[in-house]
Amino acid sequence: MQIIHTNDPHIPAQEIARLISQQLFQGRPVVWFVSGGSAISVAVIASTLLEASPLLHIVLADERYGPVHHSDSNYQQLLDAGFTLPIIPILTGKAVEREAVTFAQYLYLHRDNFLIGLFGMGNDGHTAGILPNSAATVMNNDFVFFYPSDPYYRVTVTPYLLSQLASAHLWVQGSAKLKQLQLLQDITVPEYQPAQYLKQAKSLTLYY
Repeated sequence: MQIIHTNDPHIPAQEIARLISQQLFQGRPVVWFVSGGSAISVAVIASTLLEASPLLHIVLADERYGPVHHSDSNYQQLLDAGFTLPIIPILTGKAVEREAVTFAQYLYLHRDNFLIGLFGMGNDGHTAGILPNSAATVMNNDFVFFYPSDPYYRVTVTPYLLSQLASAHLWVQGSAKLKQLQLLQDITVPEYQPAQYLKQAKSLTLYY
């Protein structure tokens, strides 16, 4: 795990855009996983540094299930914040089971692309939609998992999918997350702190 000490969201945004551009220049398809919450500011900046390309597939790392464009969805919050590139939504108006299956099928079709992800970490140590001590922490060979959470069902990438990332970028800011940052740099059970699963990616950069 590489650690970069910064509170400037342009730093991770520029690195993510550089890595994506490098792959696209070489003609390699890219799947870029974007997150909501605290990582939105980085995602928006990175989107301004890139151009739309048929080789660039931008997907959500997780979503709160509900009506299309509901105000708490990561998709809508990214759009509202000014994300400038097309994002493939998880929510299309279907039942949660069908949304999860469609998402998983899409990721399976693109599993051999260059997989890069931008993530945040919650005050409880969660990342994407993988909440501590939840059923989503189970390690298997699935790409997507959905489960009930308060107040929304979560549709999320899995620990296994995180392990398949070529490049993971974790943006963590704020004094409320200092305890979780310390745990992240220690050997902590990932079921207790799901952000630990990001260490299984081929490359992980932590920005704090």
